[in-house]
Amino acid sequence: MPTALFEKIIKDLCAIPRLHHLQLSPFKVNEPIVWPRIHELLELIQSKLTNEIITLTTNTGLLNESNIKSSTKHNLGKL
Repeated sequence: MPTALFEKIIKDLCAIPRLHHLQLSPFKVNEPIVWPRIHELLELIQSKLTNEIITLTTNTGLLNESNIKSSTKHNLGKL
């Protein structure tokens, strides 16, 4: 997905009045860690949607120490 489209989606979500928290689950073809820009986009989500819950669902096949450290700094609701 082009960055401009992702940014537009986040901007549109910011415009929706909140009665409840959103839960966002960004992924690309079932495995978010394959996405080279996943951490950049997680930072964008957190900077714009500060009270929302972000979850990453992974089969853990690509998890390593570096990915775990990068993922945990995003204060994910679930990994």
